[in-house]
Amino acid sequence: MLARLALLALLVGPSLANADQRELYTSLEVAPYVLNLKDPISERSTTTALAPGASLSVAYGITNTIHVGAALHFSMASNATFKSAQIVLSDGTPSTGTLYENVTVMGGSAFALYRFDTGTRLSPLVQADVGVASLSYSNILYVPSSASYGVGSPNITEFVLELRASARAEYRFGDHLVAGVGAGIVVSPGALRPWAIYFPINVGWIW
Repeated sequence: MLARLALLALLVGPSLANADQRELYTSLEVAPYVLNLKDPISERSTTTALAPGASLSVAYGITNTIHVGAALHFSMASNATFKSAQIVLSDGTPSTGTLYENVTVMGGSAFALYRFDTGTRLSPLVQADVGVASLSYSNILYVPSSASYGVGSPNITEFVLELRASARAEYRFGDHLVAGVGAGIVVSPGALRPWAIYFPINVGWIW
């Protein structure tokens, strides 16, 4: 009986643990991203690439459930590979081969977050972001099939609108420490990286 009461007390906690109004959150997030990419030369081929990423954010509780904030985001993929890419060479000759590139994403966003009040220390959250991002494509190299040479292309940088939506479960340890896991999607209309999905793990501090 005592063990059950102790577990209940841990989950529910004092009412202060869920009083988020006027509290300031800072958070560090790490996440694997799966990037959807168009080839930067012809835009005819697509591929996916794994990219480790991280975000820093700050949020303020307008109410116990609604928070607003801002975040910085970074992710990078090395040697993204487009197999059977169809390219037109500089002399006008069509060619099929393999295309390689590195992708670096840096951006910032403003967001609104809704925290569902469950009456316990464990709360589900949904978040929507609007921001801008710099997408850099570097070390672009095309290798024609059955060839031992590669053809390099200039680096490309895009500045794009970035829309994010995510959901996660977050647990509050006492009055200051929070941690959570979730999943999200990023969309950049018209970009060479049209979308990405990610699976964030975050640790935060409440001031």
